Amino acid sequence: MGIEEPKFNLHEMQMYLEEKIHDVRTICDLELSENDYRRLGIKLKSLFAFANNRNFAEDFMLCIAVYWTYDFIYWNEKYARFDTELIQMYEELSQYTQRYQLMMLKECFHDFGLNSYQVDSGNLMQDCFRIIVRHAGIPKEETAAVLDLIDRYISEDSDVIIHTVQPFLPRKTAHIFSYMDEAMQLEVLDELKELLTAVEESDQDEISLCQRFPASSLLLIRETVRWQKCRELRKCSV
Repeated sequence: MGIEEPKFNLHEMQMYLEEKIHDVRTICDLELSENDYRRLGIKLKSLFAFANNRNFAEDFMLCIAVYWTYDFIYWNEKYARFDTELIQMYEELSQYTQRYQLMMLKECFHDFGLNSYQVDSGNLMQDCFRIIVRHAGIPKEETAAVLDLIDRYISEDSDVIIHTVQPFLPRKTAHIFSYMDEAMQLEVLDELKELLTAVEESDQDEISLCQRFPASSLLLIRETVRWQKCRELRKCSV
């Protein structure tokens, strides 16, 4: 059962996510459907609309973190107006309340045992964006295209690859990367290169890769294994 159930209010959504979050490494591993994401956004819009003090969202920080992550995963210009409304509601809060909410959001990752990737620039908004996009990762439907690109240049240095492939990244992945600084982009690229190298070893299956890469997204590992199997099938069919 997902959070799309009509009976789910925001509190029940938070409880549902708190239960599921312990089974994943990154928020994208939750694999929320687009309907889940849209319904969560509607509930959060109502929360912000009736905000009456700085603590109004404190009990729903995981919902906010999950929604924000999937806002990147399901990014689409078609829904920009709805997402802008949520941002405007946030911006209408006092600066003190905005800062408090961002601090709570950043702490939320630690509270639920999620990786915050040692992000600490001193700019709370920037830090939250960077943690969120790391949890968004590479959208599932774009993973194969990204791996094809990286594999093509895998023998090159990472800093060369990142500048070579950026113009050719799929739309959503390019949008996600645009919120990362170069150090984070290189970190993601190095992870992809290591995964690609490991998955080509004959004894590396999904379970062994999960053990070898304890910080990597379960979804990314699964999709990388799938990509390699498809690649081997293509070679056999030639």
